[in-house]
Parts: sequence; C-alpha cells; structure tokens
Amino acid sequence: MTRLVQLYSRSMLRFLDIRCQIDAPEGQNFDTHSGLLIIPNHISYLDVIVVNALFPAVFVTSREIEETPVLGQVTSGAGCAFVERRHKQSLHRDIDQLSSLLNQGINVALFPEGTTSAGEQLLPFKKSLFEAAVRSRCQVVPVCIRYQTIDGQTFDASNRDTIAWYGSMQFFPHLWQLMMTKSVEVRLSVLGEVAFRGHRSRKRLADDARAKIAEHLATLT
Repeated sequence: MTRLVQLYSRSMLRFLDIRCQIDAPEGQNFDTHSGLLIIPNHISYLDVIVVNALFPAVFVTSREIEETPVLGQVTSGAGCAFVERRHKQSLHRDIDQLSSLLNQGINVALFPEGTTSAGEQLLPFKKSLFEAAVRSRCQVVPVCIRYQTIDGQTFDASNRDTIAWYGSMQFFPHLWQLMMTKSVEVRLSVLGEVAFRGHRSRKRLADDARAKIAEHLATLT
C-alpha cells in the first residue's frame, strides 16, 4: 500500500511541476529502509506528497482531518493513521497503533508541530507520540522541508500563501490558487537519524529531533 501511495505522490509532483531537490547522506536509498519514524516540519498539505515521494510511509494525521469533507476521503484512501488529539484518553491506543506499524517494518511519518504554519518559525513539538519510537526503538529521522521558489520567484512573505496552508485558510480556494502556479521548487533535507542514548525518553527524543531541524533552518535564512 505505501509503495502505491509513493508512486501516486511522485506522479502528483510531476503533474503539479513541483521540482524537489533532495539533500541526503551519500549512498542512502530510502526505498529500502523500513520501520523509520520520519519527522518533518510542516507548512502545507503539499508536504505529504513531497516527503512521500522519497519515503514510502504511513502518514499520521488527526481525526479532524478524517472528518473533513474530501480531505477525509483522500487521507483514508491513502492509508493514513488517524490520531485523536482532542482527547487524551485515546493516547495509549494511538501510541500502540504507531508502535505496531513501526514493529512491522512500516515507515511512519509524523508532523510533530501538530499543525501547519507560514514557515517563519518552527513551532513547538508535541511529544506524546514519540513514545511509539521509544517502545519500538526505531530510527528517528528528522527531515527539513524548505520551499524555495514559486514560478521562478523566491519563496517569501509576498507569495508564501500560495504554498503555505495555515490558520483559517479554506482548502478549496487555496488548492485552486496552487493549481494556477506553473512551477514550484522545494528542498528536502534528510538530517540523519537521532540516536538513542540508553534511557532515551520521548521528551529528549522530540527535543533532539526539533533541534536538528531548527539548526538546519537557521543555516538557510
């Protein structure tokens, strides 16, 4: 299933003329890696197909998205794992679900900011679901997404809302605006795994992953 979704994501990148530059450790072939917890920053719904084009993975999203018309059907069809962020009572069930996927050798992609932003700053990470990585002792791979140009113009405050989807923006008007663009360039940087250190806690794991992404973003500004 994840391979089929990955092929679909690559097709969508070509259809939308989104050109992705990948920075990754030399010789790494992520098609052959399994059981990774992938941690990207989050700017747009486009992030999913950008990351998925490199990593075949199950993406974690919220029950609110599942309940959203059209987006819910799309994410369900793509095999996303849904978590209930509104009620802490379901937290253990959600962690068990993600741990099971990782233990089966399935890559899981989690956006720990919990929401999208304009990309001006990296939001605080929600740490609870990192417990799935602690339990499965999987590799945790931070990934930095940076949109670079839109129709040949540098991605900045003047045009970012063509890509960035956040706040109270409506999905369909935003999608229509995106469809009107001719090309997008994005840089996807794989920052190397966060190593476990003995008594690893989910808080420490989340903080280390966030620090790697924040440090990399700072070098690009």
